[in-house]
Formats: sequence, structure tokens, C-alpha cells
Amino acid sequence: MIPCPHSAETVEYGQIQGTIDNFQEINVQNQLINAPASVLAPSDVDIPLQLKGISMDQLGFLRIHDIQPVMQ
Repeated sequence: MIPCPHSAETVEYGQIQGTIDNFQEINVQNQLINAPASVLAPSDVDIPLQLKGISMDQLGFLRIHDIQPVMQ
């Protein structure tokens, strides 16, 4: 097995307004998070998120992108 390195990711989240065919993302916010290294890959890692300015019933989408290894 190959270990997974410590990494940093951007979480983007917000609301969706409109219909499935014609929607807009509104109140979009970004948050930088860090995931710890893991000995085994694939791996499940729990990372608590505090989404500021939005409640779970308002949340329309959540994306994780810009995943980069963190040099130690």
C-alpha cells in the first residue's frame, strides 16, 4: 500500500437558486482545510467542517478542489 501524504484542500460551498435545468450558485464561500497523512490508501479521514454563514438546510452544494500535498 502507498501512504497518502498530508494535504491541503479548498472547500467551496453555498446555496443553489433556480431549477435543475437553470440554476445559480449564490452566497458562495471558500475555506482552506488540511487533511492529515494516512498510512494506507485508500483511506477514510474525518475532517470536521464549520460552514460559516449557512445552515445545513440552506446548503445546496459542497465541492473540494485544489488538493495539494503539504511538505513536512
